[in-house]
Amino acid sequence: MSKILINNTASDIELEVLGLTLPANSQETINPESYLDLEDSISELTPLITSGDVSVNDGINTLSAEEAIQYLNVGTFSRGVRFLSDDEVQNGFKSKNVQDAIEETMSKGQTINCYDCGVFLTPRVFSGYNSTGGQTINASKSTIQINTLNSSSDSVAFNLSSGELEFLFSDTYTISYSVVFDDTNSSRTNTRSVLEIDTGSGFVEVVGSDVYTYERTSAADRSTGSATIALKINSGDVIRIVSNRIAGSNNTVVAEGSRLVAIPVTPSSGDVLIGIDGSEVDLDLLGTIDCGEL
Repeated sequence: MSKILINNTASDIELEVLGLTLPANSQETINPESYLDLEDSISELTPLITSGDVSVNDGINTLSAEEAIQYLNVGTFSRGVRFLSDDEVQNGFKSKNVQDAIEETMSKGQTINCYDCGVFLTPRVFSGYNSTGGQTINASKSTIQINTLNSSSDSVAFNLSSGELEFLFSDTYTISYSVVFDDTNSSRTNTRSVLEIDTGSGFVEVVGSDVYTYERTSAADRSTGSATIALKINSGDVIRIVSNRIAGSNNTVVAEGSRLVAIPVTPSSGDVLIGIDGSEVDLDLLGTIDCGEL
């Protein structure tokens, strides 16, 4: 987390304890190595901050006078540091200097209470199924409505909508799917199912993922097909299962029979803190953070 002092006046301001001159109508980013000196200069800075001559920015927001004075005290980290989720880094954090914040706090013998850190399960697995059944499969391609997550699924790593699964992390995934159909028309039917992927230019079939099922003439007939394939996935890619009747009469999807599972080849071993600059926090320091679920 940055510590930026802003001079709001038309004159230079001398900070004797820091040995620093704040140029008129300008700002200075304090080196983390000087954070302890910055805390020692609180008595000198407090009247400047409360008068509005100097303001403090944390690298994201300009703080109120009260917030600024607390923020400049290293020891106040023990009251709680909030790393806010940000879309610029997938499941990352707004602070570019999380590492500095941790090391600075440790140097004072403090611990960090971290809020809203997010949780990654180990590994980042998707497991879902169709819980409703009754979906009619005819001659046109239909997306199998995977609509229910198993408890092992990690909602941080995937988005599921209308049977379409979006991946939020790039990796090679082992993807397995199965379909179960019910012949409700007492006549023969033949059905084809296949995985499709959208990498940004629309859905195309995944070669080698075809499954064919066949049912005879009894209304009690059911058929099952399944396939497993290793697939290179980039963040933002979307997959789905589609099926269509290729001969005979229509059939229907059986509840709790059709499923989709995706397991990354490289599992996550734990939570990772990431700054907007893309750098990861040293995992050896995670033990100093009280995140509740880490």
